[in-house]
Amino acid sequence: MRRILSILVILLCGCTHEYPEHELPDKDGNVNVRFTIQLPEAVPAGTRAINENLLTGLQVLVFDENARFIGRYSATFSANNYTVTLPQSTNKRILHFIANYDWSAFSDVASLNKDEGELIAPLQSTGLIFWQRIVLNSGIYSGVLTGQPVPLIRNMAKFTLENQAGWGLTNVKFALFNKASAGSVAPFNTATRTFDPVITEPAGVTFTDASTMDVADIYTFERKNSTVTTDPTYVIVQGTYAGATCYYKIDIIDDAKNMYDIQRNVWFKIIIQSVAMAGYSTMEAAKSSPASNNITASVLLQSYPTISDGSYVLSVNKTVISFTSNGQTLNANATYKTVAGVSQNSSIVVTLVQDPANPLVNGSVSYDPATGNLSAAIHDVPANGIARNATLKIEAGTLSRTIRLLLHAPFTFTNISVTPATVPNTMETPVTLKFTVPAEAEYMLPFNCYVTSAYLTPVSPNIEVVPENGLYRYKWKVTATGGQTINFKTNTANASETVFIDADLFQRGQVAYSNTNGVYRFSNIVLTPNPVDFGTGKAVTLKFTVPTAGVYRIYTSNLTPVTGTVVGGIYTYTATTAGEQIINFTTNKQNVSETIRLTGTNYLDYTIALKNQLVKISGTLTYGTGSGSGSVINAGTVTVSVGTRVVGIFVTTSTGTYQASFDANIGDVLTFSYTRSSRTYTTTQSVTAAIQTITKKLI
Repeated sequence: MRRILSILVILLCGCTHEYPEHELPDKDGNVNVRFTIQLPEAVPAGTRAINENLLTGLQVLVFDENARFIGRYSATFSANNYTVTLPQSTNKRILHFIANYDWSAFSDVASLNKDEGELIAPLQSTGLIFWQRIVLNSGIYSGVLTGQPVPLIRNMAKFTLENQAGWGLTNVKFALFNKASAGSVAPFNTATRTFDPVITEPAGVTFTDASTMDVADIYTFERKNSTVTTDPTYVIVQGTYAGATCYYKIDIIDDAKNMYDIQRNVWFKIIIQSVAMAGYSTMEAAKSSPASNNITASVLLQSYPTISDGSYVLSVNKTVISFTSNGQTLNANATYKTVAGVSQNSSIVVTLVQDPANPLVNGSVSYDPATGNLSAAIHDVPANGIARNATLKIEAGTLSRTIRLLLHAPFTFTNISVTPATVPNTMETPVTLKFTVPAEAEYMLPFNCYVTSAYLTPVSPNIEVVPENGLYRYKWKVTATGGQTINFKTNTANASETVFIDADLFQRGQVAYSNTNGVYRFSNIVLTPNPVDFGTGKAVTLKFTVPTAGVYRIYTSNLTPVTGTVVGGIYTYTATTAGEQIINFTTNKQNVSETIRLTGTNYLDYTIALKNQLVKISGTLTYGTGSGSGSVINAGTVTVSVGTRVVGIFVTTSTGTYQASFDANIGDVLTFSYTRSSRTYTTTQSVTAAIQTITKKLI
């Protein structure tokens, strides 16, 4: 039995609305607190029929600074926000927002002064509940929740089914088995007595099977599925294959071969890509048999490269592989093992499926069972711009995986802009970068792109700084195709540069901005390699970015350009286009350490240090007076200097040996100093090579 499916876990999120500000308390000391909720297309009860978004009876439970219950209050909906009348307080308060719960058996009087853990944690329901906990450290006043939407979360998970198999499998339905009969209102960590986002199964919960198959979405309560030893939660898919009704069992496992936990407010999206063979003839046969999760490669499967039927594990290291340049080769890996880890790679069968008129693979695919490596030559990128596709089907036993191969030109970022394009000459000016990711790149989602900028600092959240070769690159996660917006602020006066946008399988995008003073800056300046090896004729590459074309002067005495000449210590370089400039040099001296300066009309000067490689020395040091071998410097601190400049400090071993690296030139004289019992012992040695052994007695 073979079937091909994919599972996507999506965290449900939502939208927000704004609301009014403060007002005074009434004569009883109560205030009207207005707030918005945050959930997908949030609406009040009775305005729509989508159960997963249906809110009824939103209640606010208030606890004091000691987490003791004060009272329960009803919120009402009007004018796009909720209002609840609460007792004003300047002390810390804790609020629990609960909707859809049946309060008929709840006694407000008997609950007074109960701890929030004692009161909230036992609450459970057999229906959909919304909940959230918010701490108000400054107490309760009318505007306390202004600008702070309440992010309600559901106590159920959602399963959906999508059939993309076409004619291969029709009349598709599904059902969930061993699902929880009830769920807790709120997640609660019993070990820490806190409301942490942990899997929380209520007391007395049972697990049941579905009685019918359906096409409708399935909702279930959370379960610690990863620790279940028998009867975990799973899915059965029913469909018509080759005219007959058949059934497929799906275990919900991650890429580490572990069962997924069924977690509240999480969406499990099951997508049937294609089907190769009929499944079991009856539902009972599928239920009583091991799952055979033959998952194909797709945009949704990049996090699920491993399939297990309970006895064997079939793994591929990649499920989608793209080729965007000429002369590339396929390098992938596939393994088939017992659950105990014994290799069965010899059982793997690899099948290449591609259009013979427009082949992606040039020749055949080779598989080495000893290493699990897959290799093949790849055709060049089509000159006509039409992408090519191919499929590698990896089969072993009852399991199969599919690797999707794509051959196309690199994607292009479009609609790149910086706003404002001309910034004021002050620091912390807001700047917005926008660009568009093409729809064709959807299969890559999610992926990271990198924004390189010297004079902009991100203010958008969740951006990681990735320093590289002295440059600042900002990692932005692309989760959807289409428009992207990243907010920055300038980190210097007179900011002006070309900003780069890079991502795997994309051509570099770039956009320039200037300042109101008309002053330009060099940016993204890199010397490679740096440090550079001693000697003449060593290759050195200088890269820098300019927002304008023009003539630039590079001051250097120790580098010779591959094209052009240095006159009077100045290399005049003409940039025909704005953006990144690349200039190749070679060294013309043994010691090339110097400071290189870049200048240009209306540009601020920029300097960068070119350094020699570090001198590496090792040996054994002793000390003493007069002639003789001396005593070893036992775990002693030795200082090394060139003239008055200290270039290194190291500690010897107990036998006087050492290894150290210094910033020094060939021909420099190193002075070694060691102080013991108020007396300083010294010796000198010239640097003659990049790697040198120096064994000396300090006198």
